[in-house]
Parts: sequence; structure tokens; C-alpha cells
Amino acid sequence: RLGVKTVYNSAQLDREQLVKELKQCEFDVVVDTSGVQAGLDLATDIVKTGGLINLFGWIKGDAATFNPTKWHLGGFTVVNSSPSSRLRDPFPPAIRMMHEGIFDLRPLVTHIDELKDYPARMKQILQGDKSYVKGVIKL
Repeated sequence: RLGVKTVYNSAQLDREQLVKELKQCEFDVVVDTSGVQAGLDLATDIVKTGGLINLFGWIKGDAATFNPTKWHLGGFTVVNSSPSSRLRDPFPPAIRMMHEGIFDLRPLVTHIDELKDYPARMKQILQGDKSYVKGVIKL
């Protein structure tokens, strides 16, 4: 319904088999939107050698881990999609696909707020609000 042709639920599949199957796809870019350690680990395991891992998800807290040997031998480029990041190369293709109707992200928007309400919403998100998926701030 959102434009994705193949979907895997990693929570319901054997991780080793999932990694084996996805590794065969030789993904140039893996975008981790999970915001959890397991998502970062999966991204690391399925991106092809020399590929790019885009950390779009936010692993909240004080620490996350990665396997430096896998990252070094894999020759990955790792970028952060935080609004504070200066790298914006991943966004033009994604925006183009949304405009072309390949992806319809509207069903993912769970919260719409006025700009004045943004600080309170961020506090709610940081406290672990599980109902939040994506938000829109109206200016």
C-alpha cells in the first residue's frame, strides 16, 4: 500500500536466514530507520562491501555499538540523516520518489503539531511515546 514491493518482518524471521537472503541483493545503500541496535546490526550485515549505511533512525540513549572490524573490512560509508547533518545526498532521490507517488508516507504520520507545540512533542518522544511514528510541524 505504501509502494514497497517486498517486506520482511525481522522479528518473525530467523535472523541468520534473513541476512543470508538480503546479503545476496548487494544493496548499495541501506537506510536504517529502526532507531534500535538490532536495526543498526542488520544494516551492517546486509549492506554490500563499499556500500553506504544511512542512519535515519535515532537510537536514543547514551550508547550504541558497532563491530569496527565489520565496518573496516566492509569499507562502509556511514552517514547520519539528522537534521543537523550537512549531508543531504540521500534526500533528493527519496523526495523525488515521494513526488512520483512511489512512496506514500501519509499513513505513517501519527502526529501533526503547531510549531509552538514542538518542544512538548519532543519531550514526549524522548520519554518513549510508542504511539509516535512520524510527525509534521505546521508553520
